[in-house]
Amino acid sequence: MGPIVFFALALFRPGDDPLPREWNQPHGNAAGTSFVDVVPLKAPPAERWRIKSEQILAGPVVSQGKLFFVARIGDAKELKVVDLVTGASFAKTPLDPASEVASLVVGDGLAALFGPAAIELWRLTGGELKQEKRVAGAFTGEPARLGALLVTPKGKGGFQWVDANAGKALALVAKGFGRPSFGGDSMFVLSTDEKEANVTLSRFPLLSATPPVKVGPAEALFTGPMGAVATVAQDSVLVAARTKGGTEWFAWYGGSNASSLLRKANPKAVGFRAAPAATGSHLYGVDPDDRLVDFDVNDVSITPLVEKEQLRKGAQLGAPSLARDTLFLGNWAVEIGGRRVLWCLETIEADGPAIPAGDELLVIKTKGGELVGFGNGKAGGKGGDVVAADPKAAAAAKAAPPTALPGSKPGLVRADGLFLPGKVSTLTNRR
Repeated sequence: MGPIVFFALALFRPGDDPLPREWNQPHGNAAGTSFVDVVPLKAPPAERWRIKSEQILAGPVVSQGKLFFVARIGDAKELKVVDLVTGASFAKTPLDPASEVASLVVGDGLAALFGPAAIELWRLTGGELKQEKRVAGAFTGEPARLGALLVTPKGKGGFQWVDANAGKALALVAKGFGRPSFGGDSMFVLSTDEKEANVTLSRFPLLSATPPVKVGPAEALFTGPMGAVATVAQDSVLVAARTKGGTEWFAWYGGSNASSLLRKANPKAVGFRAAPAATGSHLYGVDPDDRLVDFDVNDVSITPLVEKEQLRKGAQLGAPSLARDTLFLGNWAVEIGGRRVLWCLETIEADGPAIPAGDELLVIKTKGGELVGFGNGKAGGKGGDVVAADPKAAAAAKAAPPTALPGSKPGLVRADGLFLPGKVSTLTNRR
């Protein structure tokens, strides 16, 4: 029997663990870093499976070894869950064809579908998806998840808390725009003045870790020129960079020339085509000159990693994502330390970031409405909507229980009773 470690969920703070292992929401995690602590896929990828649809409306995101997404096939819309390794269907449910789904967040078996008029909550139990609650409202932009709490931009400005377990809206944070972020024991948001000429980065301390969440008075950390019009800024993303002095915040406003390090002493404007990926004090992305660059928050320096003329045939200047020391740009990969291009999938037209879905597993959404799973080893066959590398493994994945039993392998048991298998290590301050 493996060791079991118990801990209280209330002790968790979103900024304590810098090594998330699941891409369960837009930009990977609550801090918007697009970083996942899994073994990167460095060898030329082998296609494991491919799922076809007319359009992927939301996702994909990863939770508990499963891939969640919303697809449109003809006039029908479906929420689907598939096995990461084989691509085999685990669960699916039809959605209202008239409903609009713009974003998807998943955690602890609960999938939250965000649309402009409502949030739908679906529970994955065994191999079934069951609808739990529907929270009506006017929502826009990208949500963020913090445990059982969801926070999403409101249509008329500000942010709405939603308790996912209870399926109800909580107190409103009145002012701000774009995707909020979390770090340490605080929520960070952007807002503008009445003339939309200046942007302010504010910190709201979280006074409670469980619903109903209460926030303390806002503290303005930075105020400066907006750098982007409001129609673009609603898509903004706050990205956390960790330095020796603490967490620094970088704002990407939705345009290639409109992003900046928000620091009172030394703000720095840096252009990125998409929200950068972050690990430690480094931000990575493609600049307006089509270069892959490394922006070091510590000394605000910019170092080119790959110049435009060095790009391989078919390489896209896509949205970045990170798995440890490897950077993905949609359909190609770079080893950061050696500045070495590892591989390029020239026939793949990626739509959004390549998602590090697990150890040596990568999922790419294509512009043609497909999801393609890649890994090491033998490639899958041809034909059908899903191509699985191993039909027996696909059947086993379908029949397997959603979680391991406590004591069957090393792991920990949370305060809510969920057993999470995996390696357990002690963080700072004896946590």
